[in-house]
Amino acid sequence: MTTRTLLCAAALGITLSGCAWIHGTFAGEAPSAARAGYDGPRCDESPCRVRVQVADCRIRVSPERLGVRKGLRRATIEWRIEDRGYTFARDGITFGDKEAAAIFHAGRMQARETFTVVDENTGPGEYKYTVRVERDGKACEPLDPVVINDM
Repeated sequence: MTTRTLLCAAALGITLSGCAWIHGTFAGEAPSAARAGYDGPRCDESPCRVRVQVADCRIRVSPERLGVRKGLRRATIEWRIEDRGYTFARDGITFGDKEAAAIFHAGRMQARETFTVVDENTGPGEYKYTVRVERDGKACEPLDPVVINDM
């Protein structure tokens, strides 16, 4: 073979392997856009648990960015308030847009301190949701963390 033929073959091989990687057929799967730069915890089995902490009516959740494993379909996500005196509002956990409403549903309060939602996890995506908590009937400032599907 000539040098020119070898160089063309090498360039073609590199190009094809790059395309295969992008389409998920090389080395398992392609990274989703949602996974780029994500280094938080990943939920590998249902229920996925989120800790809710409230102090002086300020809400914190852990993890703030919850990754749900690729292939974990119909996962229940459970939020639990750890601090006494605080409860979920009626609409304690809501996902804002129509796309998210088709993926996250059956939201309900299990107890005043526990809220669950079913995540269909049908494909990759990053979804902002709102946490609403109250104390003695007075609403705290809501928080907008994220669920990232197909991690």
